[in-house]
Amino acid sequence: MDDHKLSHAVHTRNTLKQRIVAQRELEENDPDLETILEDATDLNAMCVAIALSIREDEAFAEGMDALIEDMKRRKSRYERRASYKRKQIAWAMQETGLTAIKSAGVTLSLRKGREKMLIDETILTDDYRKSKVTMVIDREAIEAAIEAGNLPAGVTMANPEPVLSLLAK
Repeated sequence: MDDHKLSHAVHTRNTLKQRIVAQRELEENDPDLETILEDATDLNAMCVAIALSIREDEAFAEGMDALIEDMKRRKSRYERRASYKRKQIAWAMQETGLTAIKSAGVTLSLRKGREKMLIDETILTDDYRKSKVTMVIDREAIEAAIEAGNLPAGVTMANPEPVLSLLAK
């Protein structure tokens, strides 16, 4: 490699390191990356170190999706459990004629609730219905039109950005 290319590669390596380290999220969540970047002596080694970090970040993101779904299910179970307990206390109070229970930590009172609305949609007239229309962009139709040589009004094609592929070994 001639001196100019080597100098450019060193400059690019240093700039890449500065850009990665400058991202505040890395300082909070990825303290080891800066050390790894220090140890990367050339641009190739730095790119590999960052790519391994990308794979780790993506794995954590997927794990968070699973964790969020688990937490949603757990929240739903807690809500159902609280509702069930509330109904059981109301039943017990109603069975025994209690209208209030007072203690140091909580006061319970039983009162008449609102009437429930039971709707039979098969006989409900249109006077009591609203139409709900949601417009969404049909990307598949746009892509099909472009493939057929027609660029729809409102669609502009931009220069593609490079995409980095990571292949695990």
